[in-house]
Amino acid sequence: MNTNFIDEYQNQVREWQDQFFDIWLATFPGKKGESVDISETFEKSLDLQHEFSSATIRSQQAIFQLFIEAQQKFVKNYFSLLKRAPIPKGKFEYQVPDGETGFRAEAQVG
Repeated sequence: MNTNFIDEYQNQVREWQDQFFDIWLATFPGKKGESVDISETFEKSLDLQHEFSSATIRSQQAIFQLFIEAQQKFVKNYFSLLKRAPIPKGKFEYQVPDGETGFRAEAQVG
């Protein structure tokens, strides 16, 4: 798996957290008598949440794409391996003795 992608994602999450707390702390009045602009704070909060949600969806999309590519490679390799395997030749004879549930198959490979 690509570790650069994971490192980049973690850095983005850390940056968003820093931005979130910077915006949140900026809303607290530093001196008595200052007022808090609730509409501006709400707007910034919504923008940050939207950015975070969009980035999360993009990262999930990339992860699922990697997962799908890995599955495709597995299936391709699996069937190419089966095509290279020797094919049994001869006649299969199935014998089930009375009262038993097992079977015995005889075949020649080569």
